[in-house]
This record gives sequence, structure tokens and C-alpha cells, in this order.
Amino acid sequence: MVGSCDEDLEVSGILCVSGKNKFEKDSWISQSLHFQSSLTEELPLNKTTFFRALGSETSINRQDYGLTDLLNLGVRSFSVEVHFNSDLLRVCSINCSEKSRPWFAWVEELSLWIRKNPLEILLIDIVDKVDEKKEELQKPLEFHFSHLLFRPSMKKEDWPSHKTLRE
Repeated sequence: MVGSCDEDLEVSGILCVSGKNKFEKDSWISQSLHFQSSLTEELPLNKTTFFRALGSETSINRQDYGLTDLLNLGVRSFSVEVHFNSDLLRVCSINCSEKSRPWFAWVEELSLWIRKNPLEILLIDIVDKVDEKKEELQKPLEFHFSHLLFRPSMKKEDWPSHKTLRE
């Protein structure tokens, strides 16, 4: 069980998905976004654009789509806040509660999507308010993505391109 999902989202297995909307991965929107990304695949990451979700799944009543829905819609860049609440790290903003999504569940859902879409590149900015819990923040990322992670500190001089990261 993923823990709680944001309001108006349904639990589907271990995912939080929108019960109202079903998204086709091969729609003209996703094909258009794929075409746009193919045009810039050899440019450094800092010279390309991403469809970005700010504060995704961070507060009840603000987010209409779950993580998988956002990824299927073409979002490839996320900014999430992580706070400690009720003995768990949770993806939430200032209004953290027991209803806020557990961090490990958010990362696990992301991992499931990545396994189905292994050639996708995602950017995730993590704003953490958990100085004393850094290990709990990093463990799910290392467990699911240890061989896939690219941290900005790993770049040599220039940013790598999508193509380079895929290789």
C-alpha cells in the first residue's frame, strides 16, 4: 500500500492515479513532446527544456493528477518538498499531515514508471527540510536508482546531453 493519495486520486495497486482521466501514452500530445525532445537530445541538459511540475503532489486540493498521470502527460521535471511528519518522510509543503504521501511511496511509483520507460530522462529537484534524516531521504533513491542517478556534482565541465545519459 502506498499510504494516502492526494484528494481526488485513487489507489491503483501501489500507484496513485486520477480516477477521472485516463491518458493515452500514444496521443498526439505525447507524440509531440517526444518529437520536441528528439530535436534537442544532443544538447546539454542545461540547454534544453522540460515539461515541469512544481510542487507536484505536495498539498491536498492543489494537485489534480498523480505522479504516474503527470509522467504519462509528458512531465519530465519535478520539484518536490520532503518533510518529516508522523514518523515518516513525506512529499508535502508546509501543510504536512498524515494524509501527505510517504516519500518512499513516491519514489517507488517513480521507479515503476522508469522501469516501463527506461529511455526517459527525468530531473528531480528535492527541497528537503530533513537535515537529521538525510539517510532516510537517500535510501529509497539509492535502492531504486543507484545505477541510474546522475547528480550535478558528477558533471565534469559541461552538462551531458540526453543521448549521453541514455548511453
